[in-house]
Amino acid sequence: MKLNLNKRVVAAASCVAMIAIALLVVGRSNQVDANDVRVVTVRVLRAKLMKKPRFIGSAVTNLSRGARLKVIATKGQWFQVESKRGGGWIHKGQIVGKDVKLSSKPGSSGSNASREEVELAGRGFTPEVEREYKQRNPRLDFSHVDAIENTSVDSAELESFIRDGELAGGQS
Repeated sequence: MKLNLNKRVVAAASCVAMIAIALLVVGRSNQVDANDVRVVTVRVLRAKLMKKPRFIGSAVTNLSRGARLKVIATKGQWFQVESKRGGGWIHKGQIVGKDVKLSSKPGSSGSNASREEVELAGRGFTPEVEREYKQRNPRLDFSHVDAIENTSVDSAELESFIRDGELAGGQS
């Protein structure tokens, strides 16, 4: 009887251990961990490589989806990296520890998204989609959308605005 109980305990402990390992592997598959990864890939459409590890401030350069970056160090949720365009900092939410497959073909990564959904999610309107929307909605004015898409704020100017206006306690 005692032997059967020990076998059950060992079997249960083994099952728990296997489940825990499986959960760790699955849970970590898309996370970026500087201890595991020496090269990361930009996963967002556009990202700024920052001079310092923070969202607001001067940018070193702009990066596009698929850019490969060499990890130098980490600081909290920020990765210090080297790119073909220079070195700087990028937030972990903008990178993955694996290659990003770039494709113009909707659903190529197992997605069931339509061509229109992929285009809308990636850039907004393509010229073809915009023409189609204009034909279906002749009273809509797209000039405001165009103006917003073409608006950008220089990171250094934004940092200065925050500091001069003493927003967030003057800390930027």
